[in-house]
Amino acid sequence: MNKSKYDSLHFKHGLYDHPLYKVWSSMKYRCKTSRSAGTYYSARGIRVCEEWQTFLPFFDWSIGHGYKQGLTIDRINNNGNYEPNNCRFTTYSIQNMNRRKPVRMPR
Repeated sequence: MNKSKYDSLHFKHGLYDHPLYKVWSSMKYRCKTSRSAGTYYSARGIRVCEEWQTFLPFFDWSIGHGYKQGLTIDRINNNGNYEPNNCRFTTYSIQNMNRRKPVRMPR
């Protein structure tokens, strides 16, 4: 059986202090929680793909796809999941152009 380099339960990556670790953990939290930000993610069915459930595959993808400090992860289709073919790293100003607009209720 071929084992992935990520298969070991005892594998320590030593990257807990890397800025991408916070990006990854925040992304997962948004999709799992039903509080505040979760209403924009988990309640809409937005999920993190199976591949990114562990940090190192996400880290490797990020480094290979344009991550630089100061950029933010953005879903290209804001109704789609966090997955390699729907994510990119971009500036906050570009990301703000790709967000859902709030719906105003008539008075």
